[in-house]
Amino acid sequence: MLKAFPILTVLSLVLAGCVPASAQDPAPDPAGGSITEPGQDAKSDPHRQRLDELLAAFEQAQSKYFRPYMEAKTDADRESIVLDPAQDPVPLFVPRFMEFAESHANSAAAVEAWMWVYKGSVRTPRVQEHAAHAVDIIVEKYRDHPALAAPLRFAYYTGGSETTWRLHRSLWEKSKTPEIRAAAGYGLAQLTFSGTGGKATGPDPEARQLLLEVKEKFGSIPFHGDLTYAMKIDGDLFEFEHLAVGKVAPDIIGEDLDGQPMKLSDYRGKVILLDFWGDW
Repeated sequence: MLKAFPILTVLSLVLAGCVPASAQDPAPDPAGGSITEPGQDAKSDPHRQRLDELLAAFEQAQSKYFRPYMEAKTDADRESIVLDPAQDPVPLFVPRFMEFAESHANSAAAVEAWMWVYKGSVRTPRVQEHAAHAVDIIVEKYRDHPALAAPLRFAYYTGGSETTWRLHRSLWEKSKTPEIRAAAGYGLAQLTFSGTGGKATGPDPEARQLLLEVKEKFGSIPFHGDLTYAMKIDGDLFEFEHLAVGKVAPDIIGEDLDGQPMKLSDYRGKVILLDFWGDW
């Protein structure tokens, strides 16, 4: 039996991804919902309706599992809740997604299902071996399937496990599809950067070189919405090189609570607390 809060924290990382690496990052695609964008061939996949039903069933089971925690009135109430790991919907649904993917091989829906298996399993100890199996299938059979590009784009949010590294490295080296190589190379750079100290020490040379290579070869490919890989990488490099710990903060100009103009540089030499927040 496990406390609710740790389980919720782990599952949220699996299904929703980690906190975005930069302010330009959109919210990551949840494994519990559709992860293929409109306009791609998955939209017209005849197996799409069955996959949507499976995703909806998982979301319903997930809501039921965490309902006691979500309905708790106070932090003390939440801390006292104990959830049964045997009822965790991720391990229960992984076999169902695997069966679906195997039954609808070579379809866009199968690609999405295998990516769900990977994302759901990679941080869930009871079914972690299925993540490795899913990566084997994705790399061997679907490395050039056009439906893979969208769910792969945020796969690096699942963390720096060996399985996640292998997924990105293999697709970067073996895929011939530009959109997939762009997502794999960008994710591999983010994993490399995160694995060498991240923003605390500045950009890792290997990660920086890989970002520049992705920008040179695939910069015009859309990353998300109107944001291209070139634009995303330019923002990342600026953040890595100018906003790391120890760098001089860029000047910020605005108004104080009384509507009077103010500049951050007016307070240079003093201890300042800056609170940045956003809403996705």
